[in-house]
Amino acid sequence: MQKTSTQEQCEINETVMIEEGPKQSTIDFLKQFARVYTCVAMLPAGLESIIPN
Repeated sequence: MQKTSTQEQCEINETVMIEEGPKQSTIDFLKQFARVYTCVAMLPAGLESIIPN
């Protein structure tokens, strides 16, 4: 059985990924959320360690 193949010239391009970061609109949203976020314990004392399944 004969094999036929086609050789192809491939050019290798190495690209460097630049890690940017979050958009400014995302940072602004998180800052706004952090200003108004309040944690309020709704469970009576002693029940905060119970994890219902």
